[in-house]
Amino acid sequence: MGKPNAVIADAAGLQTQPTELTLPAGSLSVCENMEITRDGIIEVARGFEDYSENLPDFTPDQIIVVGGVAYLNLDSGLWYHDGTRWLRKRGISGTKFNALRGITQADGVLYISSDDHVIYSVNATSGAKTILAGRFGVSGSTDGTGGAALFNGPQGLVVDSGNLYVCDTQNHTIRKIVIATGVVTTFAGSAGLGGSANGVGSTARFNNPRGLTAANGYLYVGDTANSYLRQIAIGTADVTTLASGLTSIRGVATDGSNVYAFGNDAISSVTITGGTVSTLAGSPGVSGSTDGTGSAARFSTSGYLALVGSDLYVADTSNRTIRKVTTSGGVVTTPAGVALSSSLTDGIGTAARFVNPQALAGDSTGLFVTDDDRLRRFYPGTTYVATVGGSNE
Repeated sequence: MGKPNAVIADAAGLQTQPTELTLPAGSLSVCENMEITRDGIIEVARGFEDYSENLPDFTPDQIIVVGGVAYLNLDSGLWYHDGTRWLRKRGISGTKFNALRGITQADGVLYISSDDHVIYSVNATSGAKTILAGRFGVSGSTDGTGGAALFNGPQGLVVDSGNLYVCDTQNHTIRKIVIATGVVTTFAGSAGLGGSANGVGSTARFNNPRGLTAANGYLYVGDTANSYLRQIAIGTADVTTLASGLTSIRGVATDGSNVYAFGNDAISSVTITGGTVSTLAGSPGVSGSTDGTGSAARFSTSGYLALVGSDLYVADTSNRTIRKVTTSGGVVTTPAGVALSSSLTDGIGTAARFVNPQALAGDSTGLFVTDDDRLRRFYPGTTYVATVGGSNE
């Protein structure tokens, strides 16, 4: 259909694209002399008309420009230019998963829990994957090293000082993994003994703990079936209850002064000093998908949270969307996905779809999202969603 710059040279043809678009003067080109960002996105340049025959035909509505960045969002994937030819941004080859749940990221490595009772370690750049601990498909509570250790439905995770802490949900415990060696121990709670008692180490009790975050020498645990937010001193394994009455609490995140908790269709804020609870967004027990401020917003079933700067990103699991909540005012928007619309479609904003988004981890350059047996990536700046690993890879 001719050279791509002929398609997008007319600036008027881009006026229906996303707002806040600043077009450079003169004709545009999405061909040679592109600067590739770390996200594999191409920057718009001018005056170059080289064209690679490897690029499939496309139509103007497949050119998406956000903030001066041009995407070719084709059925075959996201295309970008490496300065010589067009390339398709693919998922991480060979990275297959099943029943993904919690995720955290530290030092360029993703740690992901699975209902198959294992903890994966995945290089966030290359996609190289290993099982850090646990045995695929085998549940249990045994401490040990690597595959000799057993878990039972692990979910939330967090890294602190070279150790990975894990909510071993169905064992009612918090486990500790030394990342360098894969040695697994039971840090708090006692396997198979659910309860709500405070105490040190094995004398404490939990009931289906799911959410986990860390700050200032403490772990914070969303103790789901107890509706408690628990606090654990990392140095002593002393478990206390910071707040109660947080029905069905699951995802937790902290800025060091407050812990944000998702449960019962609402986001709560709990002060670390004093444990004062307030509702930041949503209305407890009232489900829905409405965007809005504070109690006017609606969520449906609790997922997990990630704090990026002063914004919370929320896996709104039953709505099958990613939500954004400002911690300063509780303003809720939906940057990706459409409520109750389910598929594994990649795309920008409302063009993207999720099936069962569970947890998020990352930063402003990109958040990884566990979506059943897929690993997706969501870019907050552009709201682009891409599948980067899963059973279809």
